[in-house]
Amino acid sequence: MRIAKLLSATAMSLALATAAQANGNETYVDQVGDNHSAMIDQSAGSGNSAGLATANTGILQESLNTSNGNTLSITQSGDDNVVGDTQITNQGGSVNQLNQSGPGSTATTTQTSDGNRIGQIYQRAETARTTGNSLNVTQGTGDGNVIDSILQNANSGASGERFGHTATINQAGSGNYIDESRQVGRGNTLSAAFTGNNNGSDGSGGVGSLSGVAALAGVDASSLKQNGAGNSINLVVTASDTQFGIDQNGDGNSVATLTITGDGNDLGIDQNGTNNRVLMGVVAGADNEVGIFQDGTNTLALSIHEATSDRNVVASSQIGDGNNAIVDVAGSDNTLALTQDYDAIGAGGSNFARIDVDGSFNAFTVAQAGYNDAIVKVTGDGNGVGTFTGVAEGIATAGTISQIGGTGDTLNARNNVDMTIDGSDNVFGIMQSGDGNVATGTIDGSMNQVAVAQLGNGNMTDFSQNGSMNVLGVTQ
Repeated sequence: MRIAKLLSATAMSLALATAAQANGNETYVDQVGDNHSAMIDQSAGSGNSAGLATANTGILQESLNTSNGNTLSITQSGDDNVVGDTQITNQGGSVNQLNQSGPGSTATTTQTSDGNRIGQIYQRAETARTTGNSLNVTQGTGDGNVIDSILQNANSGASGERFGHTATINQAGSGNYIDESRQVGRGNTLSAAFTGNNNGSDGSGGVGSLSGVAALAGVDASSLKQNGAGNSINLVVTASDTQFGIDQNGDGNSVATLTITGDGNDLGIDQNGTNNRVLMGVVAGADNEVGIFQDGTNTLALSIHEATSDRNVVASSQIGDGNNAIVDVAGSDNTLALTQDYDAIGAGGSNFARIDVDGSFNAFTVAQAGYNDAIVKVTGDGNGVGTFTGVAEGIATAGTISQIGGTGDTLNARNNVDMTIDGSDNVFGIMQSGDGNVATGTIDGSMNQVAVAQLGNGNMTDFSQNGSMNVLGVTQ
């Protein structure tokens, strides 16, 4: 075993490499002053550690007034290596970079092989004069790797002026998970890529959960969090049986890239604030559960595509004003539920939803409250799930599109449905309650049934069915 402890009170650059083939090495670094640089290479052997909380030291780089940020590089190969472990009193993490002013700090951590762990990495910008920190974490080619906590923080009172933190996380292998990666401040970017199965664990090394329409976005599981304004997350999962959660709180937040390729994955997204966006998320695979909750002014664009994208379940809830949801589904036996509603104090409710479905036996529901617009295009067989019959029986439900007005103003609470269906055995239900309702249609196929219930002011129905054994029931 080799133990290295290095202290500095002035600008310092250091490089430390452990002895070849050595195991169980420990490194601690304490740099206080300006313009620090540290490189730790533990690439030979297993069971190495960098920045444990022993003796309340860990790894600390603290810059006071500087034109250059701190730089830290840690490389570990072999099994069961650790970077950081528990929180150090008055420091936040056992690997800790603090900046009073000037450029932010940069940290790069690379771990290869199995059973490696990052306990805590903490980067903090102290004042509005400090630009954002940068972090790059790679846990590659191995299984059972863990990230307990990553925190990039803007100190209280300064966050409104902060230029963004950036974090890039890559995990390759199986059974890996992140307990939490969090950014606080303004203009942050977090990019995470995962390759391998059962990531987000629990297989039973820890974390894991979500499931059932990704636990309707209560979030957690392998967790990516941002708190502030103008934040962005990019998530790419190429794997099966994973569990991930995205939690953004503030204004102008976006999930800019969302790609899930594989089967049996769970994803929960919670966005709270104004101008929240999930931009062109792509789910390619089967048996995935995606739950999305947006509270504020919201945009959702999601694509479930390819012929193999079957039995996926997606539930989206948008609360507030200016809600916009566009969902494209290709495949079979997918279930989709979109809800757009007023917020808790009854504000908002200006909604637009568009659904394009191409495949067989897909089921979907749309529920809108306020000033609503819904466009549904369906190509395929047996869509809209079954029964009705006999002049569309009890009128409505089945695969329901529901629009509720509620302002009492037929001009400013317009409900509208524009539906085009090309296929066979389709059953649909449209329910509009309240002001200025319009439903149009056109169905081209056989054995189709449509039930339209319009309850309240200014209603109009316009439908055309071509084919055989079509049944239409309308109540106004």
